[in-house]
This record gives sequence, structure tokens and C-alpha cells, in this order.
Amino acid sequence: MARGEDGGQTVYVQEASNGKLFSLKLDAREVLWVQRVIAKAIGKQQWVRRNFRGDSGMLIFQTLENHAGKMMRIWRTGERGWDTILVPGNANRGWATFLNGLVVEAEETQRFPTNVRPLPLEPGTSWTPN
Repeated sequence: MARGEDGGQTVYVQEASNGKLFSLKLDAREVLWVQRVIAKAIGKQQWVRRNFRGDSGMLIFQTLENHAGKMMRIWRTGERGWDTILVPGNANRGWATFLNGLVVEAEETQRFPTNVRPLPLEPGTSWTPN
């Protein structure tokens, strides 16, 4: 996860169904919204905040679909394995839908997560956290 000068961060996302990897460039307000969503899902806001702001590197979110909703796995640089949390929602909805309709580009990746790189949003693209 990369930090911007405005306090924003880049979040890298991999869709489990097709292996595509893409990134979201979030400003500081959007980062706080994502933190709240994750904190609500797992009930441990301090844990989420610590890992979002940590110096260990980036968080990589991998979505997994199941009958109860969408599973989101968090990969943390410098730590072993995955931490898995459940994000409530319709399992048929994509990650962009989960992030309030934000549309992002996607690209294939052969190695995960060593070759990720940011993909900028189109100029003028915006969305409003609820």
C-alpha cells in the first residue's frame, strides 16, 4: 500500500474468481471509510487502523465468494499467511460495487503479489462514501 502526500493510499485488489489484479487510489477520506467498513465487519477497529497505517508495506485484498456473502482476505507484507475476514454483502457483486460503485481498471498478473503496480483512476473519477 502506497501513501500519497494528501494522506491517501493505494489499495491493491485481486479478484479470486479470475485472478485479475488492480489498484484503488483512495484519498484520506476514502481510506477512513474503508477502515470503518472493515472495522465493522470484524469488530476490531484498532487492529484495522494499525495495519492500514503500518510501515510494513501494502495491504492486498482478495475477494472470495460464498453463500453467506463476500470473504475478503488481507495479505500483509512481512507477515505469514492470510488474515481472513467476512465482508457482508451480495456474493454476486464485484469489489467495485462494494466500494459504492467505483469503477476501476483491471489487469492480469502472473505472479502475486510481487509485481503489483498502481493503476491511476481516470481523471474526474470520484465517488462518495456513505
